[in-house]
Amino acid sequence: ASMNMDIHIFRKSVINASLLAVPGVIVSLILTAIMIIGLQILNPHWDIGWNWTTALMFGALISATDPVAVVALLNELKTNKRFSTLVDAESMLNDGTGIVFFMLFFTTFTSSAVEHGPIVNFIITVIGAIITGYIVAIISLWGSSKFKSEPILQNSILIIASYILFYYTNMILEVSGVIALVTFGVVIAYYGPTTLRPKADKFIKDFWELAAYIANTLIFIIVGVMIAMKSDFVWSNFGILLLVYIGITIIRGIMVFMFYPIMKRQQYGITPKEGIVLTWGGLRGALGLTLALLVFYTPTIPEAVRHQILFLTGGVVTLTLTINATTMSWVIKKLNLTKKPSAKLLLEYNIKAMYKDKIDEFFNS
Repeated sequence: ASMNMDIHIFRKSVINASLLAVPGVIVSLILTAIMIIGLQILNPHWDIGWNWTTALMFGALISATDPVAVVALLNELKTNKRFSTLVDAESMLNDGTGIVFFMLFFTTFTSSAVEHGPIVNFIITVIGAIITGYIVAIISLWGSSKFKSEPILQNSILIIASYILFYYTNMILEVSGVIALVTFGVVIAYYGPTTLRPKADKFIKDFWELAAYIANTLIFIIVGVMIAMKSDFVWSNFGILLLVYIGITIIRGIMVFMFYPIMKRQQYGITPKEGIVLTWGGLRGALGLTLALLVFYTPTIPEAVRHQILFLTGGVVTLTLTINATTMSWVIKKLNLTKKPSAKLLLEYNIKAMYKDKIDEFFNS
């Protein structure tokens, strides 16, 4: 996602995307945890051992959005490029913050305890990842520039560098490998077109798009099999799942409109209609499923909670994909977000007419 980002629009949208991806995720995970604890109090039959740590951990893994289908639909319907970039940028950034917050709570169940306080650890994890990702990207581009006549070697350098970066940041530096890769991708997207051969630049973007598609598909298959094998399919669980889905959708709306007064004043800003699309388009996907699998195979977490987290995560992902994603086109059209303002249409017409005149003048001279 970061390598295919429109850097100019991303720079204008990064403040709003960061608001949604950092404080927005914090608000969402806290409200989700409150909801889970509240459901346990109101329904004694569902008292399976949830505590604030497990509830906050679930809130962190389910708060990160994965609106791949929404971004594709926005591009297909020719909506505002500024808005589709904001949706994509939020997803790109909140993957990293979601994992960081998740690990803050998950490590309480493992031997790898957090040495510093959660706030200090978060700052170290994020800043360390950004610095490392930037340095590795610059070094990789410098190495690639030495092989301008060999696009395959240029691609190989960037592919190898990305995997080394992820391993080094996660296992050696113990900072966020995801945020490091996001930084790596943004730097490549910014400097790559002037460093890489056009053929190499196109190939590496196509390569990662295919790799991401395969990885997403495998995650959905694996988690689908695990839920079918391990989850208890009883009507009471489906009732809880429906309540959690509705609650998470409402929490998403609360979070978006909590930050709306700030976001509408930042650079490109957003409109109330776009806030509605951000709320309804907050799909959940591969990241939440991956973290739910990690929870499921951690024996120090109570077994009933592990089963419930896997079931709820898979259920919420399924419901957002089958309900939110399939109705998003209708929502966008009802809100008239596919229509361009008349002033913009006039500007586009004048620009095209000017270019046509210049081309005709050039060939007739």
